[in-house]
Amino acid sequence: MALKIEFGTGSRFGRLSYFKASSLVSYAINKGIRKFDTGSNYGNWLSEPLLGECLKTFLKKNREDYIITSKAGTLSKNYQNIKNFNPEYIEDSIINSINNLKSGYLDNFYLHGPNLSEIKSKGLIKKLIHLKKRRLVKNIGVNTHDISLIEKISSGEIEEIDNILLDFNLVQQDRENAIKNCFKNNIKVVAGTALCQGLLIQSRLGITMRTLSPFYIGRMYFKKATYKHVNNANKVRKYLKKNYPLLRKEAPLSFVLNSKLISSIPIGMLSKKSIDNNIAIVKNPVNKKITDEISKWCKKNIKNEYE
Repeated sequence: MALKIEFGTGSRFGRLSYFKASSLVSYAINKGIRKFDTGSNYGNWLSEPLLGECLKTFLKKNREDYIITSKAGTLSKNYQNIKNFNPEYIEDSIINSINNLKSGYLDNFYLHGPNLSEIKSKGLIKKLIHLKKRRLVKNIGVNTHDISLIEKISSGEIEEIDNILLDFNLVQQDRENAIKNCFKNNIKVVAGTALCQGLLIQSRLGITMRTLSPFYIGRMYFKKATYKHVNNANKVRKYLKKNYPLLRKEAPLSFVLNSKLISSIPIGMLSKKSIDNNIAIVKNPVNKKITDEISKWCKKNIKNEYE
């Protein structure tokens, strides 16, 4: 049975040496991970081709054993989002991603951060359907943090959308109704930020000292979508430490794993220890009765400040 987690390759993955990255990817595969998530511009455009180099031997041997995901459409520069959902640009991005990843096709392609009008812009969906017919893409998805767009997609209004990648965790449970609607409308839900950018298991200062990454420091301190969750995550960490001291590190991921409506969870794993820890939680999550209790406390005590 395939593991529910994906090996996520964000900004920091692109900074690794080939030796380090290849060692991690091989270790993850040997431990049973078969799903890999990246984006065309991740790591200043370095993460995707690096992942491709690490995967090429495995994909050449048996491509069908692996689920490969990439994204395009929005990139961050100086903490500002630059968007391009022009159909020709998206097609070029997909073909470039396939070449970078040496994958032959993408199992999942996500429009990264569009609004509704951009999704419905002239020719974009038609272009994606054409690429699907050419077998360059198996599933079309949207990666968004916008609750209003999440609700629109969950209604089945855009019938060509197969998947949605959204943020869902203990402090962002307002997505639950939309997730249920996605399930009803045969839209697979992938839960990004299951650990709320790591804030549910470690303080912002701890993350800063551990990563020493300008990208992550910028996101923690200056990106509104992350910054506003800091206080809520602090409250949850304190609650877990007081009431579930032996489970406080496992509970946040277990909460998402225990949802039958979530099909997959991408997580950044930059050490063999983190791979082992996450797989251990996947194979033996905290009991659902306990994560349900934690979920109820969060709903009652966490202020709704979501997008």
